[in-house]
Amino acid sequence: MEQGKDQKRYLALEGIYLCYDEYVRDFPSACEPGCATCCTTNVLATSLEVEYLLKGAGRAGLELPWDGITAAVKRGVYRPALTTNEVADLCLRQQEVPQDPGEHAPGACPMLTADKTCMVYEYRPFSCRAMTSASRCSADGEAEMDQFLVSVNLAVYQIIEHLDLDGAYGNLLDLLLMSRGEGVEGLLTNRRLPGFLVRPWETRHFERFLLKLYRFEVKGEKLGDLLGIE
Repeated sequence: MEQGKDQKRYLALEGIYLCYDEYVRDFPSACEPGCATCCTTNVLATSLEVEYLLKGAGRAGLELPWDGITAAVKRGVYRPALTTNEVADLCLRQQEVPQDPGEHAPGACPMLTADKTCMVYEYRPFSCRAMTSASRCSADGEAEMDQFLVSVNLAVYQIIEHLDLDGAYGNLLDLLLMSRGEGVEGLLTNRRLPGFLVRPWETRHFERFLLKLYRFEVKGEKLGDLLGIE
């Protein structure tokens, strides 16, 4: 029974990735192979996304650079103080969001290859998929992103967290080490979706995005049915 439940969650996550990748094609992007400014040790993910990544890498016969992952964690990585849904819940209840004491650490993601491409690109977590820019980050110093796409990204983060309810949330490298039974610090527990943070003028456009997401079919099943949050 539990295995069937896990398979549905993996299928739902795959559907979210596919739908999102299709959706963002309509937005301008300067990203291309070898552009790796955002590929750092500070990527965040859920335990479900890490399970999906590991299963995909296993099927592809990929061996992750575990020594590099361990070394990066020992040097220090960014660890969030709250999950995305915890922040959203505070905002929706109009309560102050505490300052995040975590610091972003320097260093490239250990899963980057010598030519600055991702060895697990097909199975990468949503944090990697969501980081796009209309201009070259290396030249401008920061990503240039459509503000509505920022709202969409936040909503997808929330949905993925809800899908992995009671699973773990935190730094991708920490979660990878946890999957090997290693003790890590700073992991949080995923929370239920409290509602979406959408600005009033975005509502109709956002509703169209949600409709597209919920109607998206993956292996004959609609995402809305798999997610159960319509």
